[in-house]
Amino acid sequence: MDIPDTLAADGGRLTLDFGVGGHCPVCDGKGMLRQACWMCAGRGSIWQPLGGGFSAQGCPSCSGRGFVAATCPACAGSGRHGKHRQGLLVIAPHARDGDVVRVAGAGQPGVGDGPPGDLLLTLRLFATPEAEPAPGLAAGGVGQETGEGLLSDQLGFLVYE
Repeated sequence: MDIPDTLAADGGRLTLDFGVGGHCPVCDGKGMLRQACWMCAGRGSIWQPLGGGFSAQGCPSCSGRGFVAATCPACAGSGRHGKHRQGLLVIAPHARDGDVVRVAGAGQPGVGDGPPGDLLLTLRLFATPEAEPAPGLAAGGVGQETGEGLLSDQLGFLVYE
């Protein structure tokens, strides 16, 4: 990721577009929804006539479970949504060319019920005389109190060099 050298020296924040994807919020990434069985209304059994009375039998539609799996209408069964994801990337002061920044949970969606992975960004610095740190972040601003808590509590800090 290319950033100005002044931003790397003083630290700052960048808003990034992490692309399309993520777990579908309707089905939680499963692609299917549990619905009460239409035949037994979620009981798991139905009453069948037997001689002069009735007998309870396991529902043939849901195999006695009481629910059926239906394709999620929001993601058409893929388990992923097509909305753009954005996030805040905090660059620690004194970042150097080649440093790697980890953004927790901003990677590709996990498989099945798995959580999304981490996004690893390699910083590449370029010199620019007109670039300035992001507004509202003073030099040495890591750990500085903001309206959202400590900046060090937010995602995207330098994890190794």
